[in-house]
Amino acid sequence: MQKTHCIIPFEKNRNFTGRESELTQLEEMLFAGDQTTKVAVFGLGGVGKTSLVIELVHRIRKNHENCSVLWIPAINLESLHQAYLDVARQFGIRGWEEDSADVKRLVQEFLSRESAGQWLVVFDNADDINMWVGTPTEQGTKRLIDYFPRSKLGCIVFTTRDRKTAVTLAQKNVVEVREMSEDVATIMLQNCLIDPDLVNNKTDTSSLLKELIYLPLAIVQASAYINANRIPFSDYLSLLADQEEDVIDLLSEEFEDDGRYQNVKNPVATTWLISFEQIRQRDPLAAEYLSFMACIDSKDIPRSLLPRGQSRKKEMEAIGTLDAYSFVTRRLANDALDLHRLVHLSTRNWLNLRNEWDDRANTALHRVEDMFPRPKHENRALWMSYQIHAQCVLTSTKDREKESKEWYSLASRIGECCLSTGKYQESESWIRQTLKLKEEVLGKTHPETLVTMNNLALVLDRQGKYAEAETINRQGLHWL
Repeated sequence: MQKTHCIIPFEKNRNFTGRESELTQLEEMLFAGDQTTKVAVFGLGGVGKTSLVIELVHRIRKNHENCSVLWIPAINLESLHQAYLDVARQFGIRGWEEDSADVKRLVQEFLSRESAGQWLVVFDNADDINMWVGTPTEQGTKRLIDYFPRSKLGCIVFTTRDRKTAVTLAQKNVVEVREMSEDVATIMLQNCLIDPDLVNNKTDTSSLLKELIYLPLAIVQASAYINANRIPFSDYLSLLADQEEDVIDLLSEEFEDDGRYQNVKNPVATTWLISFEQIRQRDPLAAEYLSFMACIDSKDIPRSLLPRGQSRKKEMEAIGTLDAYSFVTRRLANDALDLHRLVHLSTRNWLNLRNEWDDRANTALHRVEDMFPRPKHENRALWMSYQIHAQCVLTSTKDREKESKEWYSLASRIGECCLSTGKYQESESWIRQTLKLKEEVLGKTHPETLVTMNNLALVLDRQGKYAEAETINRQGLHWL
């Protein structure tokens, strides 16, 4: 009988919490057929895919004593090649030390033999689909996907952030890891704390987990900070409510985590940067959508507001890419999109790191101004669905953009929208900003400036500020 081997870089996590339904589903899929079983586990970066599979392989080792377990980090070609060398060395495969050896082929042939016995291979972080199906860079080698061993005694498990990659590698055998429920997240949080009694404050616990979008990585990171600084949840929540730059700094704090690779950045604010770059390279329109969404509100984004693609097919695929990375969720009722709050924040940080924020915000301003209709009763539903996004993009643009026609044109329409919906104080604020800019850019006698003066007088009158409204009206008549 072939000697079994175990190459798992992580110990069993004593704080592992929940995920029993996913584990049961995976265990039922493995070793179930008369051919190699391939399964892919996918989900948002930081949602706990690797932790889930670590728990899975330790259970497999316990329940299948004669099963070899081989863990191969697929972060890049270098890490994958080194892992193949470790497998070949441990199994004592002939020829692996030769300079000209195709080690991946040797491992494939060895595991494909029945004499290799039962085995489970994990390819962790299989995020780059081009690495698997792209043209080989070395002459005489095959695509990585063609090196998979085949044996009725073998199983292959992939973890990936991208559902499209999961489907390519494992076809229909995919398992999605979603955000935790509040109850399970509370248990996980409690298990990570030095002072587990902190969770007895139900209100703060619930608020904290909601802010962390029930994401395991964010929970572990927050726990590490809370433990190190011995602070209550309320203090951490106050930090999350700070200015955007301060929140990014908080979410960029490094921390120790035995369930993650030592050479990989683990904070929440940086873990998605890899995904952003992959999307930018693979699907430029999806990256454009992500950048656009970072400049508007993160919730209830109408698809009609997104920039146009080369074709409807390209637009659908771009949204599919963002959905595949679990960055957006679709609202079935109105076909709108939601972007996770922390993803929204991290995307803005990514654009700043790439020195693209100003250009992207200006592009978004032009798009929203172009799409935003003049508020009328018959198109009320449309402009109301756009309004929060228009206000957000106006806030996102730098002061220099306030001199542009698009800025004061859009701000003027927002003022009219607020006037139509009875939000008079808000309307007054937008109209005053617009009037100031139009007076500076167009002049006090310009027809557009006079229209804005009339709107300001109207909104003042609606609030009972009759004297000021009359003064504004007299000024307008004076400039006619």
